[in-house]
Amino acid sequence: VPLVWLWPDLSCDPVAWHRQELVLGFAGAAMGGYLLSALPHWLKLAGDEGGGISPRGTLMLVLAWVIGRVAGGACQPDGLALAGLALYPAGLAFSLAAPVLRAGAWGRLPIALAPLLLLLIALRLRLASDSLTAVLGMALLVALVGGRIVPAFLAARTGDRSGRGALPLGARLADGALGLALVLHLSGVTEPWVGGVALAAALGQGLRMRGWALAPALRGHGDLALLVLAWLWLPLGLALVGAGLIGWTTL
Repeated sequence: VPLVWLWPDLSCDPVAWHRQELVLGFAGAAMGGYLLSALPHWLKLAGDEGGGISPRGTLMLVLAWVIGRVAGGACQPDGLALAGLALYPAGLAFSLAAPVLRAGAWGRLPIALAPLLLLLIALRLRLASDSLTAVLGMALLVALVGGRIVPAFLAARTGDRSGRGALPLGARLADGALGLALVLHLSGVTEPWVGGVALAAALGQGLRMRGWALAPALRGHGDLALLVLAWLWLPLGLALVGAGLIGWTTL
């Protein structure tokens, strides 16, 4: 419904609403769909056969998502609007973290809590019109989630269906650098420093691909090729952002 943003007098700031809904509405729904689908597999690997979220729980999350979309159109960032925006990411994080903790799947907890980044982005966009937090926060979400599912899909296509091992050190360092860039920005550190760390994160996110089974994507498997091409935008985009913050280019 992109034409909604152009409806006369529907919103005080159509551009800000569009930007907010692109991140919280579209990306938030995609994130919830993947994580809730992956949850039963996480629990099974941890020896818990209880399954994932219930159908009623899923409906409640859908309702929370709809409320957030309505609240996102409010002109003033009052308490009620902020609560509406927070309802879905907080509910999604709780729905994932509770069964993960119950099953003792501690390694999955950081991904289960990743939707809280959506909450941070929502607050920064609404209260401070902070686009850089949205950019770095979404990049971190892509790194945390995509950095696991893309190599897993590539490995599965080669016939390697063994359990996923621990995340390689290089990938963890790359994610850590990206998280550090976000923390530095939120702490008020000057942009050139944030840009330098973003450039380091871009390099790390590119180098982590060295351990991926890229052969299927290079041999004509279109679906995997699209996944890899989409992933490549993460290091490239981070490099552009870092260069812009340092002052090497104008974005």
